[in-house]
Order: sequence, then C-alpha cells, then structure tokens
Amino acid sequence: MNCGPFWVIVFFVLINNGCSLLGFGEGSVGGVARSIESRTEITIATTLQRAQRTNAGGLPPDGGQLLPAIFLLVRA
Repeated sequence: MNCGPFWVIVFFVLINNGCSLLGFGEGSVGGVARSIESRTEITIATTLQRAQRTNAGGLPPDGGQLLPAIFLLVRA
C-alpha cells in the first residue's frame, strides 16, 4: 500500500491552514482572502462616494450629444 499521495495532501493542508490550526487566524489563507475582499469593497464604496459627491448639484455630463431632429424647433 502506497501512502505517498496521502502525505502530499496532508502537507498541503498544513501549509494552507497551518496558521489557523495553530490559532493564528489572521495568517491563514482564508483570513488573507477576507482581508483583500474587504479592502476591495471599501475601495469601491469610497470611489463611488467621491464620484457622487463631485456630481451632486451639477448637470449630468453632456458628452457632446446632439438632439434628434424631432425635438428641434423649425421656424417657417
């Protein structure tokens, strides 16, 4: 019976979850992923808030669009 693959799996489990198994949850892979995710959410929320603050009270961006001919007044 060959136990090689079992020990390889155990090795990778200890590498990935060793910190959390020892009681250091902030060093585990899941803790790092949650930290990155929360930082991303905070960055997106801050960017959205700044964009809304700069556009508050102002006109919407025009973008150089022209009105269709239907809406133009024609004087005879």
